[in-house]
Amino acid sequence: MAETLKEKIYSTIMEQIMTGRISPDEFLTEARLAEQFQVSRAPVREALVAVCNEGILQNIPRVGYRLVTIGPKELRDALAVRLLLESEAARLALLNLDPEKEQIIDQFIQEEETGERGGLSIIEWMKHGEAVHLALARFSGNRILEEMILELIKKLRRASTQVFVERSRSDLKSSPYHLRILQALKRREEADLLANLSQDIALTTNLLGAAQLAPRSEP
Repeated sequence: MAETLKEKIYSTIMEQIMTGRISPDEFLTEARLAEQFQVSRAPVREALVAVCNEGILQNIPRVGYRLVTIGPKELRDALAVRLLLESEAARLALLNLDPEKEQIIDQFIQEEETGERGGLSIIEWMKHGEAVHLALARFSGNRILEEMILELIKKLRRASTQVFVERSRSDLKSSPYHLRILQALKRREEADLLANLSQDIALTTNLLGAAQLAPRSEP
């Protein structure tokens, strides 16, 4: 299916953010982007709203759209809570496995094998990695838990974009732990599932940078 005009603009904005061509101090405006893309403001506005919904941009009324920032302590706290919530979601997912969910897991495993070979675009890389975690949350059967995990993932998207700035396209491969998480889930091995989930979130922590996550004397 061909991309809509809004989707093309959205992809371009995300690409520019993730490759560092849009700085944290820069304000994006509908007028300037409409001129850049040679379109009306309507599809530009729709694309910007979509990026805002990803938790990556924020709308400053009468000024423009700016990148969302997340501080070191907030980032550490978000990752710690995410591990707690996703561990509980994984335990519940094991209890709720059925043939339909196993079929979805098999599909994810095939996608992971493709991901391990690389060749993913920046946006595909981000969405693909999140999809495994969101599937675990959905399989838990707990809607509140699923929504909380989704909100945490959205909060961490802005911090995650910092990784992309320093990594080349050829380096964009799926986390090695995603495949292990899926395989452990399919085998119903709780200890292995939780261990690999913990390692994957630890990998995210390391990728976001030891300097940014270093302990600070914050209240």
